Amino acid sequence: MSFKPEDENFRERVRASFSRQGFMRLLGAELTRVEPGFCEIAVARRDDLTQHHGYLHAGVVGTIADNAAGFAAQTLIPTGASILTVEYKLN
Repeated sequence: MSFKPEDENFRERVRASFSRQGFMRLLGAELTRVEPGFCEIAVARRDDLTQHHGYLHAGVVGTIADNAAGFAAQTLIPTGASILTVEYKLN
C-alpha cells in the first residue's frame, strides 16, 4: 500500500513534534524512521524500564506503540492538523 502525504515537510514536522516530548527523552526513545504512513521508534532495554520478570515494562511498550501510531498518522495529515489518541488496546 502506498500513502501520499499532504505535507511535503512531514518528516521535519514529525521530528520536531517528537523532540518536544519530554517523556520520550526520559525513556531514551529514538525516532529511527519516518515514512508516509509509517513511524519507527526504538527504546533500548534498561533495567529501570523493566518489570519484575526483567522484560521491558508494558507501559513503555504501550507508550511507544501509541506514539509510533500517532506519528505515522501525522505523516499523512495536512499542516496545522493534529492527532490525539482517544483509545487504544494492546494484547
